[in-house]
Amino acid sequence: MADLLKYRLPRGEIISQSGKFEETTDLREDDGFFVTDFSGNKIIRFVENEELEELYFSPIIPYGQTKEEYLVDAELFLDGIKNQKLGKAVLSRVKTIFFDEKKSTTLFDELEKSYPNAFVYLISSKKFGTWVGATPEVLLKSELQN
Repeated sequence: MADLLKYRLPRGEIISQSGKFEETTDLREDDGFFVTDFSGNKIIRFVENEELEELYFSPIIPYGQTKEEYLVDAELFLDGIKNQKLGKAVLSRVKTIFFDEKKSTTLFDELEKSYPNAFVYLISSKKFGTWVGATPEVLLKSELQN
């Protein structure tokens, strides 16, 4: 069974591929789709093949902070920004809600239509489960030179 990669760059076309996410240490590749773990220690590259895709969902429920714990972390986060100890960071927390797994591709489609200027993605692998999201984060900026 293959892993699934589906994404759209801002105002671009949807790319949908089946294949495998494989760990790599070779960053000399100048194209492809890469992900990393939160520590940055693992680099995982998507390698396309022709197998049929299936979504994978981890049975492990991630730790979810209480509102009070999140507010304490938010204070520390803001202090880090004020003291210029953080260059670029995003504070987030896990919120556990019921979600019908079968609607993951529908969620991707809705995000893709609702956020034309965002990077929208659906990645699914036995290695790390299924992730769906949209980010307004600028991933790459280029300027044409005359």
